Amino acid sequence: MRETRYNNYRIFPPAEAIKNLNIKLTSQKLSGHQFATCCYCLLNVKTLQLTFARAGHPYPVLIRPGAEPQQLEIRGSLLGVFENADYLQQTIQLVPGDKLLLYSDGAEPFIGGFDDLTGFHFNEQFLEITKLPVVEMMDGLKSLAHNQTVKPSEVDDITAVCLQILSP
Repeated sequence: MRETRYNNYRIFPPAEAIKNLNIKLTSQKLSGHQFATCCYCLLNVKTLQLTFARAGHPYPVLIRPGAEPQQLEIRGSLLGVFENADYLQQTIQLVPGDKLLLYSDGAEPFIGGFDDLTGFHFNEQFLEITKLPVVEMMDGLKSLAHNQTVKPSEVDDITAVCLQILSP
């Protein structure tokens, strides 16, 4: 993610960091169905510009006050599967009040779902908790996860991270 030469360093852009990681993983010739997913974000804390890339991971969700949550859609294949995979990156401008939610696929059932006719939609319970401050929102997300009924064969790990841009 970072290259140091003498007294200088360079932070790799997200797409380059993910591509390098994919090269290292594919060179290991992982067996069978072994792969990884990730979403890598860099936030410039002075300008509030967020640059991100993803590799097979669920789309990050931008939650902006007064607006519907939005999936930040960008292509990116699984890590460790395709040797010559290309990864894209995008930059968005965050503003005070914005929240950014990153989560693993184990959280997808209570965040939203895809319908062949209407596309992706957020669950109503998830939409309600997005209006809360970040700590309460994450507590609500935890409650949704604990109250979710899933078959034993569908149990998956759940990881979620959310940041909120506060007013200066």
